[in-house]
Amino acid sequence: MEIFLQFYGNDDQYSESVRNICQKYWETENRRKFKYKIKEICKDENITEQELRKIITESCYAYTKEVSCLLCNKKFFPFKSRNDFLRTTSNYKLFLSTEWTCEDCESEIRKTAEEKEENEKKEKYNLILDIMHIKQTDYIDINNINLENAIFLLSAIRALASENLEFLYPYEESGHHISPTTKLDYNILSQLFDHGLILVHPEYSLDSVILNTDDRNFAFYPSEVYWLLPLSGNGESNSRFVEKLEDIIKSDNWPYSWNDECNKLCRKVCLHECFQYLHLCLERHGFNHSIGEKTELVINKALNNFSVGQLYNFIWKASRDAASIYMRKRVSKRYAANCVPGSIQRTADRALAEGWEVKNFRRDFETPRSIVSNVLFDTALQIGERAFYERLF
Repeated sequence: MEIFLQFYGNDDQYSESVRNICQKYWETENRRKFKYKIKEICKDENITEQELRKIITESCYAYTKEVSCLLCNKKFFPFKSRNDFLRTTSNYKLFLSTEWTCEDCESEIRKTAEEKEENEKKEKYNLILDIMHIKQTDYIDINNINLENAIFLLSAIRALASENLEFLYPYEESGHHISPTTKLDYNILSQLFDHGLILVHPEYSLDSVILNTDDRNFAFYPSEVYWLLPLSGNGESNSRFVEKLEDIIKSDNWPYSWNDECNKLCRKVCLHECFQYLHLCLERHGFNHSIGEKTELVINKALNNFSVGQLYNFIWKASRDAASIYMRKRVSKRYAANCVPGSIQRTADRALAEGWEVKNFRRDFETPRSIVSNVLFDTALQIGERAFYERLF
């Protein structure tokens, strides 16, 4: 490998002695073997090794023409010392196949990427802003919201709102649950967005938005974006809107359609409270089980005859029995966990058939009441923990 030298500044400023020392220092006999040893150079030139290193560092750098920049054809980056050269070219074949770009080109690439990122952010911002303005002209009318959305919206505001009510924090960042389960939390945020009750914040959410320039739309992660309430169309303050929303939810004068929707919403919240406790019980026994349609069907049916507290009783026993099956029969954890829905159903059916007086379990400290439960059962229906201990359906 042939090594070339490049002296700093004007070549004329270096004496013949300095140039000679540099030439000896970098001269090679074959690919990677240097012709002169350091001690030989120092002895011939009557200098110390420290003086030699200073001359080499301050006078020149070395380079090879065998590797060049992919973009501008500039030769391979400089070697400052023999150790630098030997370390960089330790694998000669790999070194010659290196796809290298020089510092100037790397800087240009970074600049181009930064400009592209900045332009994309501006485009995202303008697109979100356009959509927000369109939706804000059709501002929220509380009288046109169904009960489920009203309860969910107030719950989301209580869980995620900033102190000045200007925006809602991202779900992942807040550390607060809106409902008993994460699945329902995500569904609530997506549902509120789909109905135009919350909007993606155009300034704080750009990193969580994926732009689709073909149809001037965007995708985003509901748990990671900041939210706005589309209220500016009627000039109403956010605090006043929240007050009105709370007033109508807790009043006796609900919109007519809300009464018909109440039972369905209560069932959904109770169902997810049972899911929350089931997940906890299975987790305590070392099971990682996804709740599917079978489990939902069983618990939903049991809610027709039992309270959430009584179902806690059935869930705790079914989870304990699944752990026992796993230990005694040496079956897989998956098989044991799949026995839980059937166990809940058999216990519920037998309790009905034999007229058991089923004891209500208390709430577990790891499954506290969710915000949506507070809003629905305390603010709206004003029945409090009766919703947990009494059969609602």
